[in-house]
Amino acid sequence: MKNFGLITLLLFTTGFAQPTGSDLAVAQEQDLGLGDDPVQTEEVKFFGDYLIGSEQVNYDKVRIVGGDLTISGRAEGQYTVIGGNVIIKDGAIINGRIVAIGGTVHRSQAAQINGRIIETNLSQGLSYKETFDESGQNELEGDTDFELKERSWYARKSWIHPKRQWFAYNRNEGLLITPFNFRWDRRSLSNLRLNLSAGWRFSQDDFAGRLTVETYLINRRIILFGSAFKEARTDDYYRLPELENSLAGILARQDFYDRWDETGYAYGVGLDLSWIRLMASYNNVEQDSISVDHKLWSVFNDSRGLRDNPLITPGNVESIRLSFAFRPKNFNAFKSGVSLYATAEQTLSTDIGDNYQRLLAMATMGIRLTPGVILRNRVLAGYSSGDLPEFRYFSVGGLGSISGYPFKLQQGDHFAQINTEVIFTGEFLDGDWALILFADGGNAWQHSDYTLGDINSIISNGKSSAGIGFTPTDDDDIDLRFNIARPLDGTDYWETTLRINLNF
Repeated sequence: MKNFGLITLLLFTTGFAQPTGSDLAVAQEQDLGLGDDPVQTEEVKFFGDYLIGSEQVNYDKVRIVGGDLTISGRAEGQYTVIGGNVIIKDGAIINGRIVAIGGTVHRSQAAQINGRIIETNLSQGLSYKETFDESGQNELEGDTDFELKERSWYARKSWIHPKRQWFAYNRNEGLLITPFNFRWDRRSLSNLRLNLSAGWRFSQDDFAGRLTVETYLINRRIILFGSAFKEARTDDYYRLPELENSLAGILARQDFYDRWDETGYAYGVGLDLSWIRLMASYNNVEQDSISVDHKLWSVFNDSRGLRDNPLITPGNVESIRLSFAFRPKNFNAFKSGVSLYATAEQTLSTDIGDNYQRLLAMATMGIRLTPGVILRNRVLAGYSSGDLPEFRYFSVGGLGSISGYPFKLQQGDHFAQINTEVIFTGEFLDGDWALILFADGGNAWQHSDYTLGDINSIISNGKSSAGIGFTPTDDDDIDLRFNIARPLDGTDYWETTLRINLNF
């Protein structure tokens, strides 16, 4: 097969030509005026060549998969060739349309081109050439390489190595400054990209950063990558954005992440379909704890005690990590829509216990009930098997989880959580303020505590809370939010928080 592979699937969605058949004798007879209007017949050839002889006139619509198209006569139809070459010989007349995907067009200068020839090659990004007269002057680009002037929006940013926030502030790294965020890819025109993020942890007096090399295939849809890194890692990213966590540290001496250090390398493959992204990687890392900086400065609550780290045993871990994300480009908290995220990790070997498997899945859904009223829901579930280390247990309680409870009140190797809120925007309330009613619930447990059928026990032994929030709104945007929440277990306790984001 010639240049035939994944591109086979692409043809059947391109719509360049609908398959017809082949009846050359009828077509020739009609061209000579012996019949009525020309009849366009059908032909689909798999792994075979297609020939239009020097004395033939062909009106067909043809799809050729894994074979060559050779034209010596007159081509009036539409021809799509996948994974094969197109050979246009002396004396050929092209009045129709030829599309070659994954192959090469070889054209004699003596051939007459009145129609259109489109040549694409997807082996490295996008190579494109279009010819539409025999002189070759009316041709997009003079050779088979069509250099894009600007990549589409999804190709200009790396999701394998996203740009790091220039500063972070937390109880482990103190002030983390990352001033070096470089990307080299010939201004997004190259299919090879080099990414570098480098910074300094002032509390640890230590370097942190990542270097990644990426190469792109199939119009930047498939990504091959390799990384070397020394940086902090956390499982608490879904609780609140890192920027808000940093502000909590600066203003109130609080940190809602548990993190550990990883030094090592990773390589893998990613699939980027814009709305849908998948990634698989092999990781070899040295894990270690990061000490707590008890001298962490803050504007207020400077005497507040800092949480200790979970116990982390240093050691080497080899693992396979898989991730899946579905998020429409225009997904917005104030519109109807769904986003999904799941990540799985399977250790291959580890110095800190037996192998384990860890899976986290999260779904967020928004429903616009009526103009100005939005119902939002988030569901999370976590599962593990094997010897999951305690510092990687799932948890519920605290900010970004179940409001009104201590941070990580419940922990275990399984968990389930749901967050719901109804937002009454300024549009509905006819003002500049929004009102939010919210409720949280969940449970984290050890797999030995319940069986799969103990749903009622899991729910009854879980934690739940409810609350109300107020925020000024400006064009469907929330800048500052004041929440009041209370547990629903009879505890006479009220929690007040100031947020710069939605609850989730």
